[in-house]
Amino acid sequence: MSAYANVHIALEQMRVRALSKARGSPLPPGEDADPKLCEAPRVLILGPENAGKTTVAKILTNYAVRGGQLWTPLLANVDPSEGAWAIPGTLSVTPVSTAMPTYSPASPLGFAATSAPLVSASHSHVPLAYWYGHSDTKRNPLLLDRLIRNLGENINDRFDLNPEAKAAGIIVDTPASFASNSTPAEHRQKLIKACVDAFRKTMAPSSALPVGAARAVSEMQPVRVNPASPGSGLLNTVLAVLAPQNPDENERYDEEILDLTVTGFIYMWVDLFSGNMGAAEG
Repeated sequence: MSAYANVHIALEQMRVRALSKARGSPLPPGEDADPKLCEAPRVLILGPENAGKTTVAKILTNYAVRGGQLWTPLLANVDPSEGAWAIPGTLSVTPVSTAMPTYSPASPLGFAATSAPLVSASHSHVPLAYWYGHSDTKRNPLLLDRLIRNLGENINDRFDLNPEAKAAGIIVDTPASFASNSTPAEHRQKLIKACVDAFRKTMAPSSALPVGAARAVSEMQPVRVNPASPGSGLLNTVLAVLAPQNPDENERYDEEILDLTVTGFIYMWVDLFSGNMGAAEG
């Protein structure tokens, strides 16, 4: 645990310098005033399967919130096989202001995905989540890359609105495939780079593009699915309910549905005996 404590101390020093910079106050005596050293901590945790990545993320987060400085770091999870703050198939992030409880198979981060206050927490955790729809990062790497960058864009928007909250930093838990030799090196490097880029800088929104310019269309195109058609794949399936589209039609674009956050889920199933189809919302 001494290694984790040393990392925590280093991160805590970064938080203090970042907060001093945000408030325009002088640094503590003996601290280097180099602007490069006044950035908030942004930690990306990589490692093979069962290496303890999520455990390290929780330890560092708990150290931060228990330090008595009222830090509220962001804890992000880009492992769609876990789901973490939401359900498997999602990428999510949420601010943490109290210590997280013990791991459980149903909730890798120790919390249920609910807006109701929990017994072990004085506040609720309502995550920001994006729907990937698969547990394997190799199923749709283009979409995963895009969602990681969307997550980073939202995080940076939050930091821009609250520079003091930015000082607490962010800790990012990643899937084992990012460090697995069974995954092609090019695939791993591209997704790791997406994480590094996403949590440091953002893609310009349409309103910030040069006059007359349009966002380049990527290789991904949404496909409309008809639930009534054979082979639609909607039986015994979890569907994500997405946030509404931009009310300004001038700001809409063909792939907007890929960039919308999750507001809920629908589980669809079929009764093999009666053939009836049902759905439950969560």
